[in-house]
Amino acid sequence: MRQQHWFGVLYYLRQYVPGNWTKYVSQKEALPGRGYATYRLKVLLGDRDDIFAFKIPIIATAYRLYLNNKLISSVGNVDDNVQGSIPAYRSLIVSFFPDSDILDLVIHVSNFHHCDGGIKYSIILGIEKELLNMREKRIYLDFILFGSLIIMSFYHFLLFYQRKKDSSPLYFSIACLAIAMRVLLDGEIYLINFIPDINWQLFVKMEYLSFYIIVPFVSMFLFSLFPDYVSKIYVRITQIITFLFSLFVVIVPVKISSLTSVIFEGLTISFTIYLVFVLVIAALRKRTGALIFLFGFFVLTLSTINDILHANGIIKTSYLVPFGILFFIFSQVLILSKRYSIALSISEKHAEHLDALVVQKNKELHAAQQTVFEYKNYYIKSYINKLDTEALVSRLKFLMDEMNIYRKSNLKISELADEMQISSHQLSELLNKKLGKSFSLLINEKRIEEAKYLLLNDPDKRIIDIAYFVGYNSISSFNTTFKRLENISPSAIRRNNSPHDF
Repeated sequence: MRQQHWFGVLYYLRQYVPGNWTKYVSQKEALPGRGYATYRLKVLLGDRDDIFAFKIPIIATAYRLYLNNKLISSVGNVDDNVQGSIPAYRSLIVSFFPDSDILDLVIHVSNFHHCDGGIKYSIILGIEKELLNMREKRIYLDFILFGSLIIMSFYHFLLFYQRKKDSSPLYFSIACLAIAMRVLLDGEIYLINFIPDINWQLFVKMEYLSFYIIVPFVSMFLFSLFPDYVSKIYVRITQIITFLFSLFVVIVPVKISSLTSVIFEGLTISFTIYLVFVLVIAALRKRTGALIFLFGFFVLTLSTINDILHANGIIKTSYLVPFGILFFIFSQVLILSKRYSIALSISEKHAEHLDALVVQKNKELHAAQQTVFEYKNYYIKSYINKLDTEALVSRLKFLMDEMNIYRKSNLKISELADEMQISSHQLSELLNKKLGKSFSLLINEKRIEEAKYLLLNDPDKRIIDIAYFVGYNSISSFNTTFKRLENISPSAIRRNNSPHDF
């Protein structure tokens, strides 16, 4: 290889391809990323009866390919200066019929717009129909993957739209959409085939951003599923780091922002190791779906690490992320079906129990209503000293313990007073004098009492679902009230009393 960079230093050296020229050292000096080079290779052919072809990947960032002194492929504009060099990306198959037993291959490459220059990926020489068949299979696989990701993204968005209290489907939907975009931006770079005139800088920035935003949304997805195990601080760190890296990519030209890719790949590996550790702990403690999720995420992690190492020339394998993603999606389908199966089973049991209670509760309610209506005028017109306070306290106990009226979110004192057929002022005075507490304290005590029971007796039920079930509109207000009344957080009381805690 003959290589010259913008300082004017000329090198002649042997370079192994694939690999960026920045990975090589000449005269104890690392080769710079920006510059231009000429690659030359002679190939001895045997049988020349077939039509041959070259499968040419992305070459950073412009090249001209000559075969036996004939130009057969050109992408971008090759020049020895930044003003004349025009970057471009294409993945091509170039066919030819050899007119000689010797192929004299010469490739001129220039790069002044990216941190790495050279032939990063393998150029494949083979029979034309075999290479076309290989590419066709890759296209089929990529579009199966793309379609699966788009369907999963749309499906999980609909789940979120139907029930906005649970954000986990939204996070998974965005992560699937970002991965689907990478299918169009990487490998065969289909987006350039769809939009040939797309700006090169914009394309590379989109490629980096589609990778960067996957990390925080996967982290938020796991946090929403396993909030007792995934650290909120970790999630915040991934959000801040991704925001800073993404902002840098958007603002700064690619020749500088491309340096962030390797750094972020290293951070991604460390983030992934932490998530695998968290999933192992959740699986050991037998959290619902944790084992299946761990297995799917572990396969995806191994394929991601393989692709990072392969892309940087550390190992020579192949890209496995498409297979890892398909396996991960399949694991999510299993988890989703299992959750709906459990939910349906619980719903059926509750329905049977409610059917048995409905007759009894109707009788009790009818009797209570008769009692209330008999004294309706008396309760409305009299002050508390003229009321049958014992009957009112019994009525209040019935509404709280039997009707579970406190579960209604945004329950107002006027609504409870209407149920008791007294005024709001009379109810407030009754609570203060007979129970020694305010309306707010009464409702919160009943809600926290039931929440504490569910935390200890239904370990598979998520804390956020318990909070909404007993009547709270937000997890933050639930956590604050629980800790104020019980002097311990909901997650801590569950861990302290878990039979699987060790």
